[in-house]
Amino acid sequence: MKFTKLACAVVAGLGLVASSYSEDKQPASAPAQESAIIGFDNKNLELQDVFSNAEESSWTKDQFKALQSSVEKENGRFLSTNKKKSVQADPAKISPYMVKFRERLLAAKTGEDMAELFENLETDYKAFADNKAAFNDVANADFRYFYARVAPTRQMGGIAWRMVPAVEKIRASQEILVGVLRSMAEQVMIHSPGTHHEALFRYLTEPQKGKLTRFNNENDIQTFFVKEISPELQKSISSIKSLMDLVAKQPIVYDSRLRFGEASFPDKNEKQYRLIGGAELASVLARLHRRLAGIQTFVAYDFRGYLYLRDQISYQQGMAIANAPLMDLFAGKPEIGDLTRQGRVAIMRSVTKKSEYANFGKIVAAGKWGKFTNGKPYFSGEQLMRLAYNNLYQSAQFLKIANEALEKRDEKYENSDWLLDPAVFVQRDELNDVAVDSLVALTEAGDYKNNANDKGQRGVKSALSGEVVQVNLKAYFLNPPKNLVDMMPTKFEQGPKELSDKSFCRNCSYRNYFLGRATAWNPTAYSQIFPGTNGADISHKMDILTESRGGRVAANLLMPFVR
Repeated sequence: MKFTKLACAVVAGLGLVASSYSEDKQPASAPAQESAIIGFDNKNLELQDVFSNAEESSWTKDQFKALQSSVEKENGRFLSTNKKKSVQADPAKISPYMVKFRERLLAAKTGEDMAELFENLETDYKAFADNKAAFNDVANADFRYFYARVAPTRQMGGIAWRMVPAVEKIRASQEILVGVLRSMAEQVMIHSPGTHHEALFRYLTEPQKGKLTRFNNENDIQTFFVKEISPELQKSISSIKSLMDLVAKQPIVYDSRLRFGEASFPDKNEKQYRLIGGAELASVLARLHRRLAGIQTFVAYDFRGYLYLRDQISYQQGMAIANAPLMDLFAGKPEIGDLTRQGRVAIMRSVTKKSEYANFGKIVAAGKWGKFTNGKPYFSGEQLMRLAYNNLYQSAQFLKIANEALEKRDEKYENSDWLLDPAVFVQRDELNDVAVDSLVALTEAGDYKNNANDKGQRGVKSALSGEVVQVNLKAYFLNPPKNLVDMMPTKFEQGPKELSDKSFCRNCSYRNYFLGRATAWNPTAYSQIFPGTNGADISHKMDILTESRGGRVAANLLMPFVR
């Protein structure tokens, strides 16, 4: 897990993550709807309301089949005609609620404007949701959808500023994060100065009222994900699911200026307005479930000590010179070391010897991140990993629905204004199908209601060599490693630092770049995900996995330890 990349993702990506509040119960006529949570004051949000039945409320195969049927009814797709239809986005169908929100968003110029926008949005949306007739009207589905997509951004107010105390202790991490943010600021001012893009960037990076609690270490950041981001994602998922039946009746009209800015699309020949239907919603749900799974996997382990680890590694690589006292430089310290993989692993193992970092890499106990408001301890790492696997299953199923919907859309429509253009995907139909089928197979055992007896082992095929590796994601997530440090390499290539064995150049010496490379891993630690491994074959199994279609979900778990 690259903690610095994660920190950057918090600022750059999760600010646009989806979230929503929905009505307390969906219409009984909906073929595949689950109960959602209503609530508008985050201070009063009860975590157990969102998560207590997180696994039990996830959809089953029968519900996904019903959803597929609903998506296929989208805009009369299967009319008895051989002629392709053309569906155009009519801006007149944008609801008054959405028009009001759009104009406020496009008018935002500062971080304070964005904060005020979110405050007004909460007030407006509460009044909207209290009006059941308006809330359930298909004509207003666009406001429900866009609230779900942007609402959690309010949780990200001042996130970059809040992270400073934790990150600034480590010069290398600070330099990386500051560099990324400066680059983003430059891009905003090149492409979108004085727009809502600049306002959003300022909202994410500058202190915001009511969001002044700062993060002093990695555990504080993990707690933020648990208490402020995860609930929003869960509610967002429930809300967008509730829209599936509505978009089957009438697609949502999307104004692309919401993404590209108020001054975009001066040429009326460019398509400013697009349509959001079942395929688009399924694609969004796949992404949200995958993000939630990633967060749950992250907070299942204690990362207190990661920044110290980066500090120690950067010192060995000479990065600490900038912080070194003048006398240390005269004394020849710190020097730039020749840090091999073996050296980095040794540093990682040394981190756990410090009392304050003794739990680094260990799976967390129940209550590590606090308690639910009913007094029960928050999930253990084992429970979080189980939820993560179930979310990966949900993600794969929605991705499959989106893929199939796009194939059907290509058969029935042409020159239409859908946000996802089927022509882009149909050109890679065969590859897409293989990747989706592989991903579904790897996660299918996550459907605990129907597949409780599924052992989870699947064969994954390399697209290059044709070799097959047996992978068991279910076993890995349901019996996760107790300590991520155990996943690190255990054997390394040995030899001299310098070589000089060229017959034509006896006095030429050159660095041995293979020295210290990983050659074997603990077979016990990898036996769940790679059944029958001997530890020395892990790199080859990973090679097959990374070359496969749809195997990335498994490869990403192991990449920090193998590559």
